[in-house]
Amino acid sequence: MHFPKTFNKSLCATVVAGTLGSALSLGVVSSAQASGYEVVDVGSIPYSFSITGFAINDAGQFVGTGTNLLDNQLRTDLLDPEVFPEIEDLSDLNPQEWLGVRNWLNQRGGALNQPREQKLSRFKGFLFNGEFEVFNEQLDIIEPETGELTRSNDLLLYGLNNQGFFVGEYRPPFLQVNVEDPEDPEGEMLRFFQRDHLPLAAVHNGTSFSFLNGEAGLVYGGMARAQAINDVNQVVGVASVGERERLTEAFERCSAEFIENDEGEQIPNVAPLNACMYRFWASGEYLSTPRQPFYEEQAYLWELDGSGNVINQRALGVAFSLPEDEELPETGYIRSAANDINNDGIAVGVTNYVVSTSSQTYATVFKDGEATYALDTSTAGFTQSYAIAINDNGYMVGHARRFPLQTPRDRMFFKNVNSDEAATFPAGFFNDSSWRPTAINNSNIVVGNAERDRTQGLSRRTTGFMYNIDTQELTDLNTLLECNSEYYVVDAMDINEHGEILALVIGDRSEEVNGLLFESPATYPVILRPSEAVEGCGEESEVQERSGAFVTPIQSIALGLMAFVAFITRRKINKK
Repeated sequence: MHFPKTFNKSLCATVVAGTLGSALSLGVVSSAQASGYEVVDVGSIPYSFSITGFAINDAGQFVGTGTNLLDNQLRTDLLDPEVFPEIEDLSDLNPQEWLGVRNWLNQRGGALNQPREQKLSRFKGFLFNGEFEVFNEQLDIIEPETGELTRSNDLLLYGLNNQGFFVGEYRPPFLQVNVEDPEDPEGEMLRFFQRDHLPLAAVHNGTSFSFLNGEAGLVYGGMARAQAINDVNQVVGVASVGERERLTEAFERCSAEFIENDEGEQIPNVAPLNACMYRFWASGEYLSTPRQPFYEEQAYLWELDGSGNVINQRALGVAFSLPEDEELPETGYIRSAANDINNDGIAVGVTNYVVSTSSQTYATVFKDGEATYALDTSTAGFTQSYAIAINDNGYMVGHARRFPLQTPRDRMFFKNVNSDEAATFPAGFFNDSSWRPTAINNSNIVVGNAERDRTQGLSRRTTGFMYNIDTQELTDLNTLLECNSEYYVVDAMDINEHGEILALVIGDRSEEVNGLLFESPATYPVILRPSEAVEGCGEESEVQERSGAFVTPIQSIALGLMAFVAFITRRKINKK
């Protein structure tokens, strides 16, 4: 069972702008018979410098998402040269300049929010089935202004079952729309980029994609995201169930014939509806802290037949409710989201309570038509807790924000949802370490990432771990690799019932795109396969000696992007 955590994509106009955070999660199975694990390097998808695998099934197929994309078609003729005074020629970019422009277009709080600027793909969804298949192009459309694909759609794939169905989130492409500027006496055209609808849940039935939504009849169509699918084709995630005031106000404003300008004058509203709605949507998604969604959102369940058609769908409710004498402020909301579901139809996830700049998160179980707290309300960390995954034995795993010393740490817990026993918080590698589970299999083996040093700071290096609930044994996965291994496992993403682990490692990568050479450290998935022929290197000191410096997953991505800017080859390759 699996659930992708999300690293927030950080885009700065300078050095590390455009970094993507990646969601890293899912499950893992231990093989007691194997003395070590061999690393199966499956390669990578082209034009994606950072790659994360999220879910692997028993056949060894896995799905995931590529980020830090290098094949965006930058339409530099649409850019204002005054925004880039350090670039001599926007039509002839070197690698550093190309990345600077891409990152500027993807910058939160900047061009990414504005419908007047070109939009770029930021996430590529893929399936690995002996080789990689990337799906963005088949879901894209032609931009009439260029005669080429827009390369502006996003596909994030999170869940996979043993029937070969996989699920995630689809964000449609943007097309350019030109309208006359009523305030320009020379009749200059205004340029907008717009898409047809908000993100929807995506399902692939092994042959083709279909898209799922929440409750019908909502203003502007609604939104949805799928996180996981079980072996009886039950899909869970989050979807819209009602309208919030900021949605109806935005729709009314965007539909109006006239709007008020900065001087308080009434002027024609020339922005296309979809472009205008994107601006309001993006301000809530990318600028607001906490996030301000358009809709009332709840954990959601879709039941599919063998062809992928929806036969039933419903909201799963929320665990938190306000006292009768209290009301939510305009900026407040209560929402829920499901992160995983087992084959008995029991789902786990979170309920969020947001008021102004304050946010509380409660680990939640969705069972028998009810949403209930996963932890007792007296549990330390209860108000910042997350239920991540659940297996068919009823064991749920998650983490809660606690203060073992002075610094807050995310501490792993497990609990059987079919029992009244309280949740258990194991110690981890040491008592004040953060460790976050990402999955649990039916052998009650938990995997994820954990801190491995005791530095008293917020950032510590991490390693992929494996924890056996039955034996209480915790293992650093790097100690199971051979001593001359070139790999360092920073996270365990998922595992199938054969004990094959989908893991994330760090390595050096280089790629030539359109005559530009990019070189940088990067993260990418490998499969760890139990093997009697491999002798594990052993304790951490030996692994440290063979692997050198360690960084956390987030640090590795940031370092990679800094390397792009600071150490990247700043020249064009001479074409032969």
